[in-house]
Amino acid sequence: MNRIRSWISAGIILTTCLVLAGEDTSDEQSQYSALLEIDDEAWKKAERLILEAEAFSEAGSELLTENLKTRLERLFDEVDQTYRVFLTKYPERVKARIAYASFLKDIQKIAAAEIQLKRAGKTHPENPVVYNNLADLYARDGQQKKAFDLYLKAHELRQTEPLYLRNLANLTAVFPNDAVEHFKISKEEVKLRCRTWFQKAIAMNPKDFDLISLSAKSHESFTPFDTKTAMADWSRAKKIATTDHQRQAVTLHQAKIRIHEHRMKDALDLLNQVTLRVHQRQREILIGKTTILENADAAK
Repeated sequence: MNRIRSWISAGIILTTCLVLAGEDTSDEQSQYSALLEIDDEAWKKAERLILEAEAFSEAGSELLTENLKTRLERLFDEVDQTYRVFLTKYPERVKARIAYASFLKDIQKIAAAEIQLKRAGKTHPENPVVYNNLADLYARDGQQKKAFDLYLKAHELRQTEPLYLRNLANLTAVFPNDAVEHFKISKEEVKLRCRTWFQKAIAMNPKDFDLISLSAKSHESFTPFDTKTAMADWSRAKKIATTDHQRQAVTLHQAKIRIHEHRMKDALDLLNQVTLRVHQRQREILIGKTTILENADAAK
């Protein structure tokens, strides 16, 4: 079931559009809007198929589960055909082609998605979304070096959009060695570029909790681990957190930093503030780590 769930990850999913298959209209925008309007309903339909199959499975019947793959494939084939019909009529509609590429990526047709994005790039080379999404494809496929340049190109085309800098900085933090090799600079210089990109993105969107959290976590990718700056970044993230889940997630990261610094009492004080059940497994792991390190320190 988890594999099937991955097929319908977030993205634009469409069922057959009656406007396209039936009546003929010359209004391109109204037809494009019709595609977007049926987005939610198609998503709900796919979710209902999964929930229905799960309910039957829990009741002891695997009939719907066995047929689920076929039913989803049929739904996605209809979606694919809908995109093809629209793009045959309006091949220059770059937003529709980008959406089609996203759909293909979601159903794991990565090569087909790449073809669509490259085609969009040829007809609309000024569109930064094309390069960002193509970089996403390459980053997921282990082609980080291609992704670096494409994220940079997206940023150059629209320097006021923080997403492209965020993606570039995060990729650099996750794959610092690839960045060293690709940009032909030292790891310290890679770290500085990563920090600069994150800081520029945050300056454009200072209330983005996920962005600031990514920036704070990126410190772990570089040695020596700058725990002082990392703690300051996590404190900044906690200030703009809007839920207990977010605040306690930050607290766990702050505790990890204190453990790294061998400040076990401070770490335990932080861990005692984590009460949500969703975080308890991670909390227990970190408490266990404090015990191991305390014993090791005592034995020295």
